[in-house]
Amino acid sequence: MLESRKYVIFILISMTFLSCRTNKLENSIFQLEPIHDFKTAPLIGVIYSTDNVPCPEATISIYSDDETATKLQPVQKVVSDINGRFMVPEVQKGRHEIIITKEGFEEGKITFDFLDMTKVFYIQMKSLESLLDDAEKSLDKRELQDAEVYIERALAIDDKSLEALYLKAVVLTLLGKSKESNEIFNRILEIDPDFIINK
Repeated sequence: MLESRKYVIFILISMTFLSCRTNKLENSIFQLEPIHDFKTAPLIGVIYSTDNVPCPEATISIYSDDETATKLQPVQKVVSDINGRFMVPEVQKGRHEIIITKEGFEEGKITFDFLDMTKVFYIQMKSLESLLDDAEKSLDKRELQDAEVYIERALAIDDKSLEALYLKAVVLTLLGKSKESNEIFNRILEIDPDFIINK
């Protein structure tokens, strides 16, 4: 009986020791101290939609402080993986601009100071479908100005989107702009004569 108690005490001490070691290990992994003393370092980030879905195959272009988006070539360019993750190697410490593009999404642009090499960037992108959903919700609430904004943003992604054009025509009709609305409906019929019937 005495030996059994000693065995139990030994197990409890061992579990406590392992628990302390595990906590220390977790802290060392997930609570990294900022590192500011560097010249170049990898820049790591994750791109996801506003619906919290990873965005694979997004193109990330990074420009240094003395470059601008008007230049033909960025300093570096990478593509996000299937989980929306990306890594730009050898990024210099200092100010940079990132431009993110993906088909069917709004272009994203971020200016930032890269001063901590442990920082991970989380970047959201807005999709065409998400903008159309927002426009429809605004229409349901008769918030026409908000709906117009969402529709124009959607058309900036795809100016031939039949859904976006249809919603724009609806908004114009509700605003009493029948002439402009008819022009949009005619454009829709030129693109797809069966579209209105299918709606």
